[in-house]
Amino acid sequence: MKIKNLSLLVAMMGGAPAIALASGYHFGSQSVSAQGTAFASGAEAADASTIFYNPAGMSRLQGTQFSGGLTFVLPNSDYSDKGSTNYLKRPTGGGDGGSFAPDIVVAPSMYLTHQINDQITAGIGMFVPYGASLDYGGDWVGRYGLTKIDLMTININPSISFKLNDHHSFGFGVSAQYMNAELDKASDAVTGLRMGAAAGAFGPASSAITNLINAGAISGAGTIKIKGNDWGYGFNLGYMYTLDENTRFGIAYRSAISQKLRGSANWDFSGVNMTSAVPGRFRVQSTAG
Repeated sequence: MKIKNLSLLVAMMGGAPAIALASGYHFGSQSVSAQGTAFASGAEAADASTIFYNPAGMSRLQGTQFSGGLTFVLPNSDYSDKGSTNYLKRPTGGGDGGSFAPDIVVAPSMYLTHQINDQITAGIGMFVPYGASLDYGGDWVGRYGLTKIDLMTININPSISFKLNDHHSFGFGVSAQYMNAELDKASDAVTGLRMGAAAGAFGPASSAITNLINAGAISGAGTIKIKGNDWGYGFNLGYMYTLDENTRFGIAYRSAISQKLRGSANWDFSGVNMTSAVPGRFRVQSTAG
């Protein structure tokens, strides 16, 4: 993510924050019936959720059918710090983030199919492939890497199947996936100022800034709020061979979806306290892409 139009002073106050990477929940359950058998029947094509697993399986469904479900995630989160430090190898201080994962995360899935004729069946699926929701609070030891993240995705998957004969069926679908993300973190402004002053970035005022920091006259931290969203597109294919009523073979492929989030970054240094010898409060907004 590129941050544009930031002055040198603000860039130095930001303390050159590192990129924060956070994993999310991958919701592997897209079928209530398959989940009930530990996914041994995931490719059975017994209901409309076959849109996700193998769209060719829609050819087995008669009339209009609907399948839906909810996946509940109840995480147990815990973190113990082992000595976090900043860029100058000084302790960051702060707590362990408490119970930073929410009590319940819900991922819905819905599938609808309609038999157009004896050979063609159309359907549409809407499901959540993955997401994340974490909130460590602003006072935890890793606040300069991450304080809060919310990641939401939804995939809309219209599909169609063609039944060539009693043995061969083919399926095809396209995916439009929306992603929206928000990441919050703290900015170690005091460390950034110290590093900038050591490099002489503030000219004659560099030594004065260093003295003020050492005297405790500059304190506090800034915050960064980054928001972005994007649409990504992909496809899925399926083939099913029916040997008899009780025996079927299938193969399916779901493509990767690439997304590049674009949005805004809001840098806020109003929480940095300074004496009258130094400009008092900063608030900077910039766009990110």
